[in-house]
Amino acid sequence: MKYVLVTGGVVSGLGKGVTASSVGVVLKACGLRVTSIKIDPYLNTDAGTMSPFEHGEVFVLDDGGEVDLDLGNYERFLDVTLTRDNNITTGKIYQSVLDKERRGDYLGKTVQVVPHITDAIKNWVELVSVIPVDGKEGPADVCVIELGGTVGDIESMPFIEALRQLFFSVGQDNFCLIHVSLIPVLGVVGEQKTKPTQHSVRELRALGLTPHFLACRSAQPLLESTKQKLSQFCHVAVGNILNIHDVPNIWHVPLLLRNQNAHDAILRQLNLLSVAAPPDLQEWTKRAETFDNLTNSVRIAMVGKYVGLPDSYLSVVKALLHACIACSLKPSVDWIAASDLEDDSAKLTPEAHATAWETLRNAACVLVPGGFGDRGVRGMILAAKYARENKVPYLGICLGMQISVIEFARSVLDLERANSTEFDAETPDPFVIFMPEGSKTHMGSTMRLGCRRTLFQTPDCITAKLYHNSEYVDERHRHRYEVNPEVVGILEEAGLKFVGKDETGKRMEILELPSHPFYVGAQFHPEFKSRPGRPSALFLGLILAATGLNQPWSKLKNLHIKFSEKWILKRRYNGDQIAESYGLLPATEVNPEVVGILEEAGLKFVGKDETGKRMEILELPSHPFYVGAQFHPEFKSRPGRPSALFLGAFIGLLRNNLDDLFFLIFPELCSVKLGREKRAKKLKRKKGGGEVVMVNAACVLVPGGFGDRGVRGMILAAKYARENKVPYLGICLGMQISVIEFARSVLDLERANSTEFDAETPDPFVIFMPEGSKTHMGSTMRLGCRRTLFQTPDCITAKLYHNSEYVDERHRHRYEVNPEVVGILEEAGLKFVGKDETGKRMEILELPSHPFYVGAQFHPEFKSRPGRPSALFLEAIELALDSVIWLGFGWMHKGVLLQSLPICDFLMIASTALNQPWSKLKNLHIKFSEKWILKRSTMETKLQKAMGSFLQLKYHNSEYVDERHRHRYEVNPEVVGILEEAGLKFVGKDETGKRMEILELPSHPFYVGAQFHPEFKSRPGRPSALFLGTDRSRD
Repeated sequence: MKYVLVTGGVVSGLGKGVTASSVGVVLKACGLRVTSIKIDPYLNTDAGTMSPFEHGEVFVLDDGGEVDLDLGNYERFLDVTLTRDNNITTGKIYQSVLDKERRGDYLGKTVQVVPHITDAIKNWVELVSVIPVDGKEGPADVCVIELGGTVGDIESMPFIEALRQLFFSVGQDNFCLIHVSLIPVLGVVGEQKTKPTQHSVRELRALGLTPHFLACRSAQPLLESTKQKLSQFCHVAVGNILNIHDVPNIWHVPLLLRNQNAHDAILRQLNLLSVAAPPDLQEWTKRAETFDNLTNSVRIAMVGKYVGLPDSYLSVVKALLHACIACSLKPSVDWIAASDLEDDSAKLTPEAHATAWETLRNAACVLVPGGFGDRGVRGMILAAKYARENKVPYLGICLGMQISVIEFARSVLDLERANSTEFDAETPDPFVIFMPEGSKTHMGSTMRLGCRRTLFQTPDCITAKLYHNSEYVDERHRHRYEVNPEVVGILEEAGLKFVGKDETGKRMEILELPSHPFYVGAQFHPEFKSRPGRPSALFLGLILAATGLNQPWSKLKNLHIKFSEKWILKRRYNGDQIAESYGLLPATEVNPEVVGILEEAGLKFVGKDETGKRMEILELPSHPFYVGAQFHPEFKSRPGRPSALFLGAFIGLLRNNLDDLFFLIFPELCSVKLGREKRAKKLKRKKGGGEVVMVNAACVLVPGGFGDRGVRGMILAAKYARENKVPYLGICLGMQISVIEFARSVLDLERANSTEFDAETPDPFVIFMPEGSKTHMGSTMRLGCRRTLFQTPDCITAKLYHNSEYVDERHRHRYEVNPEVVGILEEAGLKFVGKDETGKRMEILELPSHPFYVGAQFHPEFKSRPGRPSALFLEAIELALDSVIWLGFGWMHKGVLLQSLPICDFLMIASTALNQPWSKLKNLHIKFSEKWILKRSTMETKLQKAMGSFLQLKYHNSEYVDERHRHRYEVNPEVVGILEEAGLKFVGKDETGKRMEILELPSHPFYVGAQFHPEFKSRPGRPSALFLGTDRSRD
């Protein structure tokens, strides 16, 4: 494990959390896996009982951990899911050590800060750093540790000593220290002052830690002279002094580090340069620049208890930012102290009261976040009432949902004393009550905490649609009080609907007011799972409603939306980008009166709406792929189920650019160790009466070459392609091979050959060119660009060359087709459709009875270019690509793993189907015939239910297992009986029960055979059961 420690000096609040997160982002952009740990030296066990005014918000994790807000930064920046153990506090460490002391784990030793506290810190860091937090198996590559507070604080001393010991134990190449410090500028002289940083570094070095990097916080970029001074007095290289000056938004911070090559320096310190890639921060750059360029804004009234410190609602603010960015808007948060809205405030602070109400009325939406205690509750109730009565979009979170229930009960049900028992324990109408499992004597970690499931009660509600029509949603909770389930009935009868409940159906999680454009309350905290680029659904809904998009979520389920006057929405803010981004059709359409003249001119409207009057899809029949759609097909595209139109467009791109296709050149084909003769012989597989059996290749390509080695194998390949209608392209030698094969197989001339391979052949179908030289090899061939004239415009190759009369291609050959045999070859069906300018040299051959059987005496590959592929290669590939899919371990053709078939030097297949793929892609499970040696790439193998089967235990007592196969031979089923009588047990068979898949020897500790290949499904963290068994058989 590699560790990056971030410390701070001079003053607190410099942005150590953002710096640590940004370092993690840059390292992650380099392809590394990153986790993080926050150390808070305070004695509290966690942040759950700390005042928001003093410490900022309490961030809640999936496992219920109540942690420092910096862990929220880590999750948002790194897109990870942390645990409560990723937040270390002095309270947790001391509690752990004291618990061990009480149990006697220290065996009577005197428990001290060193070594017991420091060892506990080191052990905690080492254990937590290997816990995966990114959803993948195995530990991360780098752990970023932030030490809270400032260097010199008494409470952080044990942690600094523990980290010094950790540095020493893991070594120089596995530890990197970044010290964040302030570079102030005094207004009088305007000089960047380095003395505070010098003192901070000196104190850190006195404690045994020397920083490798300085991250200097300043208002303006550091001067070069300032860097030189810092380097001289802090013992840090100039290149390792990073300047994190003020930027428009925090998304620029990773870009600042990248621009200063901080990643290279950190990777060099950690000895990771060789395994890391250049940082890919395109999304971060786009996000930062998008925010900088936003001009329109939306005003959001935040009515809360702790508005004096914005960090009290940090995650809420970030969630609003994510949602606004998705809508191309800037958030303008108007902080309103809930108490200023109350009637008492009108008398005590009339100016604040008037300002609060004016701000609320000018807001586009209202948000009431969570909180505890009765201060400001009456103001929140007034805000909820204003939003409900005036149809202003409203989102209540946790306490905000309870407030909306209380307000509804008071205003609509006319129950003036309706309240929460948190605010009035004696209320006669308890609409919000204390949860039974809560504790009123212990505050810490006694609430309903962490990620819990909420089930939607109706698919037609706003929130379900915002959550992509899911049946449930998992969100994080932090509350002691809940809606009284006994009053749900009267609330719903009055119009308030509880559309989300917990898994028991007794706890109310989400409420909506159907008569309102957007009036939503959530008992959970959706802000904790909001991410840049993936905003929280409820915050997104709030912003969409605030910008005037009238219930767009009700339209998303059907992209063919009928127009009505009320649906052409009036919006408070201009922003066509918003409407188009969320599937709303534009307010214009193709004029139906001009459809006729357009179709007469060739444009076809092949899709219309149900009335037949609105044009939905157009095509241009004369074009390979020219399609327009009035709807948005991208919104229903899914992994594994791509949008049909996008698939068609992509295939059109591939047709015109072969560089976008992936090819596999089997490595065995170019192996020097295995001679061509042996490789050619591999094509000759005998079965029964000498039939040649090959795994079906998608296409066959025989390129140029010299000498007779491997020729027989090439002839067999050409024969296979011709007889089985497999697309074939022969280049230079490959064309001559096809002539020889045709003469032997069709004309029945067994000794037909080239004089290159047999100078005495009685049937020389390929001969040495007269102008060639047999004594000098260099530059004595027919070389360079020569013209080939097409003999007929109806041939395949002429069409591929855009119906040209001729083509200029490059040559390199000494031998050519014998012009004296052309007549008999053409009479038998082989056509020479291209000749040189004299008409005596054969340049291109075709077999008209074959889909694509082409030979070229020239080398078309030499003129192929990206975006302008060779015509012959393009057609060969297009015809060949028929249900070929990539499985990760090899290429699959029609469900069978392709062998490394050596056809001369190359055999290429491509990655997707282009030959009318829409008819092929819908069913990749193709039936097999008897001639296929390999039945399936993955066979379902059932384990026989044997009580003593060791394999059943290793496969978790499964009834069957799916593993990958590759074999031609199998155990003879007729001998199974005598083998089992002698003690060998076949504990696994295929679905027919006739093929033996797994054997065991019960009398042996571990004696197992498997017909399949378990190694192909082994993964880091999920080893193959059989290989695991070999490791642990002694146990």
